[in-house]
Amino acid sequence: MQKNDTQAIILFDGDCMMCDAFVNFIKKRDHNKKFKFEPYQGPFGKQFHHLFVMDENGTVGLVLGEKILIKSDAALTVMKILGKPWSTLYLLIYIPKFIRDSIYNFIAKHR
Repeated sequence: MQKNDTQAIILFDGDCMMCDAFVNFIKKRDHNKKFKFEPYQGPFGKQFHHLFVMDENGTVGLVLGEKILIKSDAALTVMKILGKPWSTLYLLIYIPKFIRDSIYNFIAKHR
């Protein structure tokens, strides 16, 4: 992977309609082209399979240089990078991760 400090890479499940909706939401609001999008099923995404426990619910990942975030950490960081008004959602990061990820998993399971 080539390091790119100007673009965050969002990894998503290309077979997940909710993930596609999330990607489309970000694309419409990413006026400064801060994000690149790669499905897990593609050549780039496949190199990260060993880092993620993929299940039937899918998981969103975020690659920031050498740092990789998943689930609620990834989603909230995307909102932070996206800017106002969406960046205010990043305040949810102060909720303990096990609670945030439980909510994330519930939503993913019932999509």
